[in-house]
Amino acid sequence: PSLSPSLSLLSLSLSPFLFLSFSPFSLSFFLPLSLFISPSVPLSLLSHPLSFSPFLPLPFSLSLSLPLSPFSLHFSLSPLSFSPSLSLPLIDNPLPLPLKRCAVVGNGGILRHSKCGRDIDQADFIMRCNLPPLSKQYTEDVGTRTHLVTANPSIIEKRFQNLLWSRKSFVDSMKAYGSSYIYMPAFSMKPGKDLSIRAHYALSDTSSNITMLFANPEFLRTVGKFWKSRGVHGKRLSTGLFLVSLALGLCEEVTAYGFWPFSMGLDEQPISHHYYDNILPDKWFHAMPEEFMQLWHLHKSGTLRMRVGHCPLQEGRS
Repeated sequence: PSLSPSLSLLSLSLSPFLFLSFSPFSLSFFLPLSLFISPSVPLSLLSHPLSFSPFLPLPFSLSLSLPLSPFSLHFSLSPLSFSPSLSLPLIDNPLPLPLKRCAVVGNGGILRHSKCGRDIDQADFIMRCNLPPLSKQYTEDVGTRTHLVTANPSIIEKRFQNLLWSRKSFVDSMKAYGSSYIYMPAFSMKPGKDLSIRAHYALSDTSSNITMLFANPEFLRTVGKFWKSRGVHGKRLSTGLFLVSLALGLCEEVTAYGFWPFSMGLDEQPISHHYYDNILPDKWFHAMPEEFMQLWHLHKSGTLRMRVGHCPLQEGRS
């Protein structure tokens, strides 16, 4: 059966924004019609501190408007000289809107032996969390295709040694995600800015097919406040919940896979924390059970679909 989410889009007159609301929580985000900004200025100029207001200040009294959208900056840099009067034009959203069927793939151990890979790969747009492994041993369960993948700066720090010594392993690992977008919270915390910019240059200098997108910190903060008001009390939201929130604003239908915070599966057998390892996070950092219950309420209301356990066999599939 087709998904019939309780989702309504209302275009506000005389406003460049779309207002999104859905039951049962009356969630509201503002998503502008033009989500990206393409600066033709050196990246070093963007190291100016952010005020987390709707405006991003730049030197020489030059400012650009950053309305509440998922994306802050779409980097399409060219070596043009900077002028104090240079404007930073808004460009069209590079995502192929409208996005009809989206899959948001978490990294939960519930995906192991789920055989959900084919289901995931049939989505029109696939979002993944934190540069997960997609090697052959996992593809039957998690699929092969990716359109957008997140990368927390902490991953760049730990897995790729801050990109200070060698960028090759980072660039090579990105090939698993094809011609996708990498979504980084560059301006949400001070340590993340330099790491995110290094990641951008590592990809652009090697003519990678990956396109870097930096998250709008105001969007992240507003999403965090919303879920906190609904009972999610972790120090910080998980990347997965942020991605689901993003998908609900961009996609007509959303299916979530790999969201399962428990150490036992539906068959009462132990499962690992991730489908690829059993490294546990700081239990005080994220409130995974609370997040899961919020997503389950959205599933029960028809706002999104959650897949837990095994995916059903499809016709023609043995």
